[in-house]
Amino acid sequence: MTIAKTNKDLFEQGMKRLADKTNLTHDGSDDNRLFYDDEDINVFAHLMSKEHYAMMEKELDSMGIERAAYSVSAWNDNSGYKYWKGEGLNNSSNYIKVTAYIIDPKRVRPEQLIRDVKKVFERLWAWDNTDEFYSKIS
Repeated sequence: MTIAKTNKDLFEQGMKRLADKTNLTHDGSDDNRLFYDDEDINVFAHLMSKEHYAMMEKELDSMGIERAAYSVSAWNDNSGYKYWKGEGLNNSSNYIKVTAYIIDPKRVRPEQLIRDVKKVFERLWAWDNTDEFYSKIS
């Protein structure tokens, strides 16, 4: 029992160090996720066709980088087009987040991890339609 607790503690310490070195956010729990919170990708579904929204979700599903010590992927609130297109949302936006899932924090090269996170983010940046939204309401 103490060995398992020790391994858990070592993993948590490794996650905290990795979060500090990469400026990614760790929520402090014992899960293995680090979040890229520097920038958001905002998606205003009411400005998109259903087909365009489906293309975005398909790209999210296929976007990712796999390494031996971690993987990086993107995700969004999966409530779907109909929900985000809804009238009662007052032009609320959905979002795209990029998250790193750490397998072994000791084996992660921080500089490579942040490059991979930013690469996934930059590939998906084209889906941000914030400027288009604000140009329609101003």
